[in-house]
Amino acid sequence: MGRPRLVFLDEPTTGLDVDARRSLWDGIRAFHETGGTVLLTSRYLEEVEALATRVVVVGRGRIIADGGVDEIRGVVGLRRVSLTTPVLPDLPGVRSVEREGDRVHLLTVDADQLVRDLVRSDTPFTQLEVRPTSLEDAFLTLTTGDHAKGQRPDELAQPTPA
Repeated sequence: MGRPRLVFLDEPTTGLDVDARRSLWDGIRAFHETGGTVLLTSRYLEEVEALATRVVVVGRGRIIADGGVDEIRGVVGLRRVSLTTPVLPDLPGVRSVEREGDRVHLLTVDADQLVRDLVRSDTPFTQLEVRPTSLEDAFLTLTTGDHAKGQRPDELAQPTPA
C-alpha cells in the first residue's frame, strides 16, 4: 500500500480479541509517530481515549464538541466520585448516579463538596475514588444532556476555565 499520509479506519477493532486489539493500537501509534494521520471512527471510547489526539463528537447530525481528549472531558466540567455503600442519601449537586451492586458512581461539578456532604450525612462508605470524568461520561453528557440542546458547537469546544 506504500506509505500513505492518511488512513481512514472505521471501527477497526470490532470483533478483535484483546491481544489483537492491542497489537493494532500499537500499529496505529507507530504509524502516527512516523508522521501519518489516522481518521478513526469508533464506538469504543476507551479506544478513542487511548489513541486520539483530537476528538470530534457528533450528535444529531451536528458537531457538538471538537478538541483534545482532556478538552472534551473539560467541556462538561464534571468529576466522577465512586464509592461502595449499601445506601445512598439524596445529595445535592449530583448530575447522575450509576449503580453496580453496592458500588455507586456519581457525576458532579463539585466533587469536594459532594464528599463533604456525604461525610456529614453519616452514610457508611468505603473505597472512595475521585477522578476526572471519562470520555464516555463526557460523550453521554454532551449527546444526551443540556449540551446537546441548542448551544453552538464553538461554545462547547471552549475548555472550562480552571
